[in-house]
Amino acid sequence: MYYNKVKFSMYSQNGEDGILNRLMQELGVRLQSSWSVDVGAYDGISYSNILSLIHQEGNAILIEPCMVGGGCEPKYSRLKEFPRRFPKVSTINRAVVPETFTEEKINEIISYLVSMEDKCGVNREEEMKADTLDNILEDTKLPEDYDVLNIDTDISSDHEIWQSHKKYKPKIVVIEINSSIPPTSNMEMDAGSPSFNLSLKIGNELGYSLVCHTGNMIYVRNDLLDKLSIPKSLINSVELFNRSWL
Repeated sequence: MYYNKVKFSMYSQNGEDGILNRLMQELGVRLQSSWSVDVGAYDGISYSNILSLIHQEGNAILIEPCMVGGGCEPKYSRLKEFPRRFPKVSTINRAVVPETFTEEKINEIISYLVSMEDKCGVNREEEMKADTLDNILEDTKLPEDYDVLNIDTDISSDHEIWQSHKKYKPKIVVIEINSSIPPTSNMEMDAGSPSFNLSLKIGNELGYSLVCHTGNMIYVRNDLLDKLSIPKSLINSVELFNRSWL
């Protein structure tokens, strides 16, 4: 599985910290000038694939719609303090939705997320808003050719959000799939989450290739593949699937 040999976790759940460090090194990305976007950043700490890069002085934009989670654990209520600790980090309290979602669907999502906060007695200072990732990022200093996009939301539309992300071309994309679906299965979706095969199809259509699977799919933009040490025969291969998830 190649890059799994460099897995380690300071904050990530499944060794993504080590894999991202290696990929950034091979791509020639200077960590102190790197840019990352985290969609569904939670509290910025728990199982974060981006926090290690932040601690290495990278720039980051952390997006999280909910003040608290379903168990009343802090999410944006803690995340909003990050810019005080890390001057190169900005946080955004907004729901990210695909451009294909209707107004009715968006309102359903906002109602669902707000209901979780209401159960925990959260009184919002501002009404929760939703928008596409491109529109949310328009007012930031994020370069179009930025380094890492991590997507892990609570609305089971991560890949649709990626498909709507057209104004920017991140070098690396980390995105969650349903890893309980075997790559030999014809099932494409379960509980709203795509299979290995469906994710791979979407990634390839967007101009990216799979280089690692950790439970998350880790993709690299096609024009950068020649910089990587991974054997070309392994790129996009089902052999990258980590079968410990089955």
